Amino acid sequence: MAPRGAPPRRSGLLRAFLVSVLLVGVTLAFSLSINLGSFRQNYAGTLMAAFAVVGGKTVENIQDALGYGKPLDDFYGLETILGQLAANLPWARGIGVAVEDGRVVATATGRPVEPMPETALRRARVELERRSHWFAHDTDHGTYTLYLPIRVPGGTERAGAPAGYLIVLSDSSTVDARVEEFRDRILPQLLWTGLGTVGFLGLTGLAMAFGLRHATAGRRSRLERVRRLLALGALLAAQATTAAECYTLISSAHLEAAEQATQIVARMVRNDIESVIRRGLDYGALAGVDGYFERIRAGMPTLQSIELAMPGDAPPGHEARRMAGGIPLLTEVPDVALRWPLAQDRGGETRELVTVVDGDRVAAQLTEFGLDMATILVTSLLFMFEMDRVLGGRTRMVRRAAEPQAKESGAVEAGTGDFAGSIRFSAFLMYFGAFLPVSFVPLMMTSFGRPIPLLSPSQIAAAPLTAEMLCGVAAALAAGRLTGRFGWRAVSLAGFAAAAAGMALAAAAAGGAGPLLFGLGRG
Repeated sequence: MAPRGAPPRRSGLLRAFLVSVLLVGVTLAFSLSINLGSFRQNYAGTLMAAFAVVGGKTVENIQDALGYGKPLDDFYGLETILGQLAANLPWARGIGVAVEDGRVVATATGRPVEPMPETALRRARVELERRSHWFAHDTDHGTYTLYLPIRVPGGTERAGAPAGYLIVLSDSSTVDARVEEFRDRILPQLLWTGLGTVGFLGLTGLAMAFGLRHATAGRRSRLERVRRLLALGALLAAQATTAAECYTLISSAHLEAAEQATQIVARMVRNDIESVIRRGLDYGALAGVDGYFERIRAGMPTLQSIELAMPGDAPPGHEARRMAGGIPLLTEVPDVALRWPLAQDRGGETRELVTVVDGDRVAAQLTEFGLDMATILVTSLLFMFEMDRVLGGRTRMVRRAAEPQAKESGAVEAGTGDFAGSIRFSAFLMYFGAFLPVSFVPLMMTSFGRPIPLLSPSQIAAAPLTAEMLCGVAAALAAGRLTGRFGWRAVSLAGFAAAAAGMALAAAAAGGAGPLLFGLGRG
């Protein structure tokens, strides 16, 4: 009996090792993709916030003119205003103004933009009701498009829609280059982490193989449980190590992004101040500068202060750092002071533009990112556990151990263990895919911008979740009778097929088909 039992034990250990190696690869690939996506989103969001601050000054100039009765679609001198914005944003590929229906009525010289498509127009109306700017990433054309609302002072726009939009089109190559740089910095560390984890799993497998040579059946079962715990522990350690490495790199990269965004805004401020100084005004006679700086600081969350200072003077309050409340910071980020010399006035005096990047605010944003990474860590651990169960063959190993008794009694149906393991993993994937994005469902419903008869906006946002719960209750009530008539395999497969079809319908409807189809797909 021993010779016949030895090969299955060796093949079982080899298969378990290969499954663990596969899980290590999946774990590291999952971490890499999540961190690259998060880094891209944060970096692009920081740059677009800086572009929005610069574009916001242009919007204020346009709105001031609209307040005196100038029509946006027949605005003489609008191209000149957009030309000033182009001088402050040399990175922009296109700059233009669109009216309420999406038609472009003016562009900066040499910076054309296309009319707003219906989907972008509808989405912009919804997004700009609750935020000061909104941007979209077009992966097909490699661009980021920033939208800022233009409103008539004291006007009553239809259904809250703005009178027009300032559109800033920028190339995504800058963001792509930083993402690639971040990827190149983190890949070697991920590879070393993966190799170390695989080496640990290999040594564990060799130790288990030696322990199983003369082990009894009960001891083999205990060793198998120990092996699984060690494998999952190694995967958890690899995931935690990867998260720590990514967090360290993202901390420095996020601070660099905040500095770059500050430099973009400082370029506009320097141009504005020096243009006034060159007209003959002295620095001591500047009026309204504090209010101007305060508006800029309000639009830049990572900007602690911005002011004019004598050359060499330390920024006031820079030495005493403010304490951030709330959750303790995972990383302490220092404040960063940036200085730019300005032109001399007619009296020979000069000033420096001094900005301070708020390290506490950057660290608070990184804390939120760290908490998101912890959530992803728990989710990936659950995924690894379920994947290890189905690929590692726990049900199959139990069935093989019971095969001698089952052959004598005829009590085990062939293939039941394999099928049950697959059903469990499939159910996990279904719930993982269905419930993970559930918090975004109300946001998706509001983005359609189409009313549903007899429903308020809040009811429209909650309609898919209501349909999902009602359909779940109906399916649970019918599952018992259907299982008794057709068997649990057929009912499970039919349920998975129906869930996959619903998710596909919801994904297709999210592209603009409408809220009714989206709600039906979620149900």
